[in-house]
Amino acid sequence: MALSPTLLWRGSAGATSYTVEVSGDESFSNIVYNNAVNITMVTVTPSLAEDTVYWWRVKANNENGSSDWSSVRSFKTKQTAPSELSLYNSFIFRAPFFMSPGSFTRCMHNLII
Repeated sequence: MALSPTLLWRGSAGATSYTVEVSGDESFSNIVYNNAVNITMVTVTPSLAEDTVYWWRVKANNENGSSDWSSVRSFKTKQTAPSELSLYNSFIFRAPFFMSPGSFTRCMHNLII
């Protein structure tokens, strides 16, 4: 799942808003996102940590109060690919390596570090 996931749920009759919580633990003692919205979806911002499991829940609100929390759902954010590397003060070294272990053919290979 993306680092800023969009969470969707089924609406509740009579609801005028929804409270959404996302937590870093299943007991919701580490709330990382809490927001009230008036539609049945929300995009979590700012971005969450990559390669991490989160739990979320939602409750319906109106002028008479709030519902109980929904059942808890979980998702795992994706691990992002490394960004492009920038090399500063790079040097080129020539290091020997064997192309074929059986023939011990020696050649030179460029290493950029």
